[in-house]
Amino acid sequence: MKKTFAIMAVAMMMFATGCGKNTPPAAQEVQQNATNAVEQAKEKVDEAKEKIDQAKENATQAVETAQSMLEDAKSLMAKVKDKTADKTAIALDGIVPGINIETVNELLGEPVDSDGTNFAYSNGIDVKVKDNIVQEVSTAYNGLNTPGAAAVGMAEDALKAVYGDGMTVSTNDNGEKIYKFVGTDSRRAIEFTVKDGSVSKISATNKIFLVFI
Repeated sequence: MKKTFAIMAVAMMMFATGCGKNTPPAAQEVQQNATNAVEQAKEKVDEAKEKIDQAKENATQAVETAQSMLEDAKSLMAKVKDKTADKTAIALDGIVPGINIETVNELLGEPVDSDGTNFAYSNGIDVKVKDNIVQEVSTAYNGLNTPGAAAVGMAEDALKAVYGDGMTVSTNDNGEKIYKFVGTDSRRAIEFTVKDGSVSKISATNKIFLVFI
């Protein structure tokens, strides 16, 4: 009897030891699934961190670019005001694309119409804004000049004399010619719509920020 009991005890010990070393297949699957879930969660966390870091970097670059454009626009506006700017400088009625809307309001007064993005002023200037920065300055009224004295109503040949061979020309759907001049720093450009041999519209744009619109 004692011998039988001893044998059973040894067998139970061996069984118990075996269970500890050999996890049942179902339990192994559960454990593996849990391990996989943890690894996938870690990967998603890492991906989220990378996206956050990239977003921070993009935001920093955008702020730096905006600040650079603003300072550059202020500098050019000062030259336009002092009449020391080159005649091909990109500005219309003293307004340089890249400046903030507050500066425009200081110069032209409060807009007569605005939806928060598009601003219309009593002198005939229209301004388009994104993130508080002027993206476009345009007019279809005469009497508003560029630094080179180009204005609505100017003859096509006189326009060519101001910008020389620096302009490209195309034709829009209405059959009007579009003369385009890109500034020397490639930050801004100006377009002249020519109809029946004379300028009918002028539009100065901020090339860098137009990419993000």
